[in-house]
Amino acid sequence: MYLLPYLAKAGRPLPLLNNKNFTGRLLQCWRPVFMKSVFLFIAFLYSCLAYGQAPADSASKRVQFILKNGQRISGTILLLKGEAYQIKTTSGDTVMVPQTQIKNISMPGLPGTRYFENLFPYKYFMFNSAVPLASKGWYYSNQYYFISSINYGINSHVSVGCSFFSFNPPALFSPKVRYTLNPNSKIKVGVNAQYLNIQVGESNVGKRYYQYGLVQGVATYGSSQNNFTLGVGKFISDQGVYKGYVVLLGVAKKISPRLSFISENNFVLGDLYFSNSFGLLSNQFGFLSAGLRFDRKKHAFDLGLISPSTSEFSINMSRLFIFPFIGYNLKLSR
Repeated sequence: MYLLPYLAKAGRPLPLLNNKNFTGRLLQCWRPVFMKSVFLFIAFLYSCLAYGQAPADSASKRVQFILKNGQRISGTILLLKGEAYQIKTTSGDTVMVPQTQIKNISMPGLPGTRYFENLFPYKYFMFNSAVPLASKGWYYSNQYYFISSINYGINSHVSVGCSFFSFNPPALFSPKVRYTLNPNSKIKVGVNAQYLNIQVGESNVGKRYYQYGLVQGVATYGSSQNNFTLGVGKFISDQGVYKGYVVLLGVAKKISPRLSFISENNFVLGDLYFSNSFGLLSNQFGFLSAGLRFDRKKHAFDLGLISPSTSEFSINMSRLFIFPFIGYNLKLSR
């Protein structure tokens, strides 16, 4: 979302991407590595999901759960069901232990594995779910080192924030506000609104900026640790409301005591005024992504893969490519 204006300036084609000689050479370079990229992306997704099966593989080994209230439960793991471990205790009983109540998991002869919940369920990689921020909580996030965001939870319903360039804040000003209607429900419904003012260049009369906004309704099913989000939004500018829709499909799943699987997929459906300015892209495009969040006590690292997807790419598969995503999240408050 933040880089879009650099590729599309008020509906005019970007000269570099619109140059057939340049784009032809660019695609020629990408073509030999395309199949390797697809294979890598599929293998990466498989490894992410397969990692979540690790607890089941430990079913034949005795483990000890130390809960946050100090209680200790010993037994064997039968399966990971939803957000809880099913355990057969040493006394023969079968109990369910919610992940959110676990402080430490240990096995005989091995050091304990501390459980860290996903502290940033309000966001996937870049877009937001309907899960609210913690009330009175301050959060910092960063993508690719040069895009930073600070968010604050006013209460369980409302939060505000702002995004900016890490090394040149005046070049990007993007305030945002979020509202969650029913924060305690299993199906949460909310509205995310964001305004973006971004510098796109300079001229003889001074710096040039591009302004637009995104208003998106979101619905999240599940809990803070395991959920699915569907979002539908609209781009708005001084020219009015664009006809196209911005669709979000997001997934978050806790797959181990220190790891969460994240998938964020965005699609623009329908006509947008600046859609044809991409040169290579048509009026239907988006991004597919998947990766891991390395959960820790107060922070988390995001590492994933992103693949642009357009209707034109679906016809000419040689134009697909994949690049990494790197993010960092920090909870500033207690």
